[in-house]
Amino acid sequence: MVIRKKKCRDCGNAITHNTVYCPYCGSVDPFGYYRNTDRIVTILLALIIVVLLTTVSVSVCILCSW
Repeated sequence: MVIRKKKCRDCGNAITHNTVYCPYCGSVDPFGYYRNTDRIVTILLALIIVVLLTTVSVSVCILCSW
């Protein structure tokens, strides 16, 4: 029987495919390992989208009130 392995994206060590956390660095992700920078980029992108949507909605409200 062949044991499949995947690579932890935080530390790069090989781990078994059904492991919930990396035994080497402790990174936890049940959906496939991710880097901390991926999470930061996602949060920043969401923040930018919220700011843009808020700006657009305020601009539309100001234009409609004239």
